[in-house]
Amino acid sequence: LTAEEKIAYSKIFKSLDPETLGIVTGEVARSTFENSSLSPVTLGKIWQIADKDNNGFLTQTDFIVAMRLIAHVQSGKKLSPSLANIAGPVARFNGAKKNSVISPAATGNSFNPITSNNLSSSLSTSLTISNEEILQYSQLFDNLVPNHSHLISGMQARSIFLKSNIPNIVLGQIWNIVDRGNKGTLTKEEFILSMFLINSFLTGLIKQVPTSIPNEMWLKINLVLSSNKQQQNLLSQQTIPPTLPSRKPTISASSSLTTVSQNLTGNFPLSYNSTGSTTTISEWAITPQQRVQFDSIFNKLDKEKKNLLSPTQVATFLGSSKLPKEDLAKIWDLSDLKNTGYFSLLEFSVALFLTQRRLRGANLTIDSIPQSLISSI
Repeated sequence: LTAEEKIAYSKIFKSLDPETLGIVTGEVARSTFENSSLSPVTLGKIWQIADKDNNGFLTQTDFIVAMRLIAHVQSGKKLSPSLANIAGPVARFNGAKKNSVISPAATGNSFNPITSNNLSSSLSTSLTISNEEILQYSQLFDNLVPNHSHLISGMQARSIFLKSNIPNIVLGQIWNIVDRGNKGTLTKEEFILSMFLINSFLTGLIKQVPTSIPNEMWLKINLVLSSNKQQQNLLSQQTIPPTLPSRKPTISASSSLTTVSQNLTGNFPLSYNSTGSTTTISEWAITPQQRVQFDSIFNKLDKEKKNLLSPTQVATFLGSSKLPKEDLAKIWDLSDLKNTGYFSLLEFSVALFLTQRRLRGANLTIDSIPQSLISSI
């Protein structure tokens, strides 16, 4: 390096690495690269040369390689990896004087090592994010971000994204479209959408990263998060019955909220017939829609695949329905068919059916479960 290059590039690198981590990530470097006035295609090629190991970040040595290549191309030379070994002029950036510290200010453009021809124009309208996925990724965000912060740092998100083993270049594309404002951090909504895109890429639901996200998807995420927050506020104010009959565990409002969030990441299923129809097979029989719903909830709670739910799991989940303790105790006694305190899928389905029935205002005057209900499950 010439003395001029060393001074200039060291200052630039330090300005982009305020935490002295020894690296500059793609999202941070992007705005500086864009200020070089080179085309996105050329910048993409320069990044690929400098990031030879496809890490998605540049060490100081890699960064200097990129700076030299930018400088040579700015001076009119044809891009070639060999130019990194040749001293040249100092790279110039719009709005910055030579040797000055360049701030990584966000721009409205997106630096992407892949050309637009390799990207799909928009996310397919047939691909939708479910409420369950939104709440699952919301819980992950809350676990990662301390003190109820509203943002997750680029480094934190990167450590999560890299576990997917998706190529860094694809992860960079995902970051570009979810990081609205190019701020280098992600809000909860942006993090949720990035995790959804990563999972969709892993499962083959999408083959290419879209260049835009439908507004309807952003709106749905916001609505689900808002609804869930209201639900949690209600649960935190609700006094869950301190005890159920002797074999039931003691639970509190706070433990209910925490466990429901961790084990289900959703709300208590209030619907009786998801089609909205008032026609049912029998007063004491579950519908096909209910069977799917109950099976799904049981499987999510049964994380260890024991085909049984513990007393604490069942009591906590039923407690989230906010029914009076007398009703919960009645439901427990009726549905705990083997009187063990541990619930099979059949017993848990009975409990959910009775809970939904009570939530609709029906009385639980029976002393045993009708055979028609057992048979329907």
